Amino acid sequence: MPQYIYKNLQTEEIREIFQSMKEEHIYLGESGDEKDWIRIFAVPQMTFDSFSSLDPYSQKDFNKFTETKAGTYGDVMDASNELSEKRAQKDGKDPIKEKYFRDYEKKTHAKHPKSLPTKFEKNGVTVDLND
Repeated sequence: MPQYIYKNLQTEEIREIFQSMKEEHIYLGESGDEKDWIRIFAVPQMTFDSFSSLDPYSQKDFNKFTETKAGTYGDVMDASNELSEKRAQKDGKDPIKEKYFRDYEKKTHAKHPKSLPTKFEKNGVTVDLND
């Protein structure tokens, strides 16, 4: 049963009340006739398995961590992006991503679309593809 937070407008007292999700979310105090209580909306607190403990350079750790998790392809891509950002923060650039771009270019004889610059300047005209 979820926990809801209510605040008394006169006394500033805060109470955490367990209520069913299906019932109306009002609180009238312990006696049931107090009208000074309002609901406080809070950001839900959840815990997720974190990639913070993983070595961002270890493919084995990444595979082991993701194979036991239920989720979508997008979740795996988000996790991969998070580790890529960690590598970029540590080294200034992500060496694994850079290697992938080099391998892609060797294989296709074209640059990977994500490796292309997003801002061009020529003859005094600037084009920014991010806008």
